[in-house]
Amino acid sequence: MDFSDRKKYVFTRYNKLKVSKKRGVEIDLLRDTDKVCLSPLKPKTRRNIFPAIKKVLLSPSRNGFLSSIFQFVFIGVFSVFLLNIFVVFTGALNKKDSVKGYNIKDILYSAESLRFSEALKSISEIESFFIETKDAISVLSKSTQLKLDDNSFLKGATLLLDTGELISKASKEMVIIINDIFSINIFDNTEKITFINNLFGRLELISSYLDISITNIEGFDINILPKDIKEKVLGVYDKTKEMKLYLDVIISNKQYLLKILGYPHPQRYMVVFQNNNEIRPTGGFIGSFLLFTLNDGVIEDIKFKDVYEIDNQLLDPLKSPKGLDTISEFWGMRDANYSPDFPTSVQNILWFLDKGKGPTVNSVVLLDQTVVEEILGLTGPIYLKDYGLSLDKTNFSFVLSYIVESKILGSKTPKKIIDDLIPVVVSKISDGCDTKKFIDLFLSLKDRKHITFYYDDEYIQDILAIYGLSGAVLNVLPNQDYLQMVLTSVSGNKSDAFIRYNLVHLSEISATGEIINTIRLKREHTWSKENEEFFNNMIIKFGLKNIAIEDLRAILGKGPNKMFFRFYVPKGSEVLGASMPIESLDDLDKTVFSFISKDIYPGEEDYIEIRYKLPFVNKADLYKMFIEKQIGMYGIDLNKIVKINGGIPVLDDKLVFDRDINYEIRLKNFAPVFPIYK
Repeated sequence: MDFSDRKKYVFTRYNKLKVSKKRGVEIDLLRDTDKVCLSPLKPKTRRNIFPAIKKVLLSPSRNGFLSSIFQFVFIGVFSVFLLNIFVVFTGALNKKDSVKGYNIKDILYSAESLRFSEALKSISEIESFFIETKDAISVLSKSTQLKLDDNSFLKGATLLLDTGELISKASKEMVIIINDIFSINIFDNTEKITFINNLFGRLELISSYLDISITNIEGFDINILPKDIKEKVLGVYDKTKEMKLYLDVIISNKQYLLKILGYPHPQRYMVVFQNNNEIRPTGGFIGSFLLFTLNDGVIEDIKFKDVYEIDNQLLDPLKSPKGLDTISEFWGMRDANYSPDFPTSVQNILWFLDKGKGPTVNSVVLLDQTVVEEILGLTGPIYLKDYGLSLDKTNFSFVLSYIVESKILGSKTPKKIIDDLIPVVVSKISDGCDTKKFIDLFLSLKDRKHITFYYDDEYIQDILAIYGLSGAVLNVLPNQDYLQMVLTSVSGNKSDAFIRYNLVHLSEISATGEIINTIRLKREHTWSKENEEFFNNMIIKFGLKNIAIEDLRAILGKGPNKMFFRFYVPKGSEVLGASMPIESLDDLDKTVFSFISKDIYPGEEDYIEIRYKLPFVNKADLYKMFIEKQIGMYGIDLNKIVKINGGIPVLDDKLVFDRDINYEIRLKNFAPVFPIYK
């Protein structure tokens, strides 16, 4: 393969990505964003953008956020060593001892462990080796009266040494950037625009180093190398090319990052707080929201609002949609997140915000109580002096719901504690949070769909979609199986926190390729004596009087649980049988099976079964299925089974379903392929 072919290979390899799964099996994941609509709101305007970053985004990671960034440091150091191997191997210079003792893993570990000074020192010493070696070659050429331009070997050695030096410099710059990022306080209202400009200046410098490195390798006669060394140098070339593409994508989007930070024009944000103990299609009941402005990276004009401040302003209320009409006659912002597709639900939220005399905003962010719980798990407990309360990961949701529902702070301001809580949490994060752990937590919450974003700029929204932050329901490929279970609590209480689910999805594929699916769902109400004791202790702590204690206990979880279920399946699927009456309709280019469950009380269980036929015949060797997690939903037990011709299962996979997963089964050889986490 010559370098012209190599260039084509680097740019086309993204059309088919190799993804390693948790269980060590490799499968092919096709990237086809022309066919897969990332957001169903505007399917005709989707652009196939960022092919370069797809591999980094989809690659598995043992260290979350850090792996994609430190991958660059690894590439730099690894490239250095491969080039050094060439010099030592050829015997041009006796410099082996100059690099003896350096260990790639040690340098990478230093960077990942945030021991930046150690990583920088090691890379600087390697860089010095290349400079010294180039000087030695120059002396060698003079002493032997050889001209570099006339000697292909010496010319090649010099080019590779130049490349090693440049990649070392690039690696050092990346370590400095990572150090700067981990040192910044995101809640400190200092000059962030200058920081961003400096950061992108360094990225542009790194890109220039890599560009010259690529040119150097392309200008080198690769055929003079032994075969094994040749392949290693080509591997360096490919990796450097990938990183160059990746960096150029980031650099090209500088203006959009500045826009998000409110430069050159201020941007208005709305952060919506959802209680996923009272589940809704995009996370939970909307109880309150926060408004603020970002102006040149500085947070300004912060306002906390109860959702009823908007709903009480609605002059011409709408009738509640199906399911919600069992608990409320009229629709409001509190239940605006009716669609599981966040870009659709956010339009409802903004409509109610406008009709309720609220402000115009540029961006909407959804958070649920899991986000706060896990932040408290990271920071440790926080103390609310005015309330005499210590809140931690284990008691936050229950205590918060208790205070709000009991109205011990007054019937007009029951959610004042949330307003008081926000600055305390922010201060705790700002003062003592490990930035690396905080970023890893953010990415984990993103993967598990407890945080989603919307932006009114279409290009930024495309970026959010690529990073899995848009909350858009996926439009799957033709002949691909699909399932999303969407829950809407119609209990009028917070009992969802005590419901445990076990979902079985069975696919039976006949000899002709017909696919019959069966959904079996078990749900169990787990309110226990321990929960009762915790509740009673709260009553003692607050000294409550003249409150209907049993009613409050029922609201906080002991009450019956009732759910409006919607199962989204491939469009055109046909119901063959069900354990309850169900309604079939189309939504988001899928067929939806919907019904309202019966009430279950503490200690009770409920069983649901739906059997249906898919609208297509599977004629290929590959069965594909995408199972999409509902935003804000807790992880549930999932058992995915695939049978062929009524035989024993070719797949019987049990896992905790807490994020999107993609199954692929090669039918010809009955080869099970385990799930790929999106």
